[in-house]
Amino acid sequence: MSPHERESAILDEILKGNIPEFLRKLVPVKLRSQLPSGKVLEATIFVAPDYLAIGSDDDFLRIPMNLHTAAAIAERFGFLLPTKKFNSKDALQGRAVGLVTPIVQCHTASQISPSRCLDAVGHFRDANSRSADEAI
Repeated sequence: MSPHERESAILDEILKGNIPEFLRKLVPVKLRSQLPSGKVLEATIFVAPDYLAIGSDDDFLRIPMNLHTAAAIAERFGFLLPTKKFNSKDALQGRAVGLVTPIVQCHTASQISPSRCLDAVGHFRDANSRSADEAI
């Protein structure tokens, strides 16, 4: 399967609703920030309780995807893609991981070239394992 075909399949499955039920229940996270003037701003946002996945509650795979696919999913469902700072556990106060699976990146220490990284089945397995370790 080519990278384009894979990204298309990921998008199709997500848009068909092939995601675990637990991802459909957004988690409120209260944010608080103090301005230089001393005024405190507070807001509540709602985030997914784990990285985006395909499958059922009992059998799912957290799925890495490219920016185009992630942006299309976020736009379709009215979500925003998190920034790296926002997606940190500290920013989310240990209550949720993020809105959409992080964009696929090849690690510089990897023996797989960046152009082949997204084609490696092991990369998806490893990304899923890393996400499980990071999940709250």
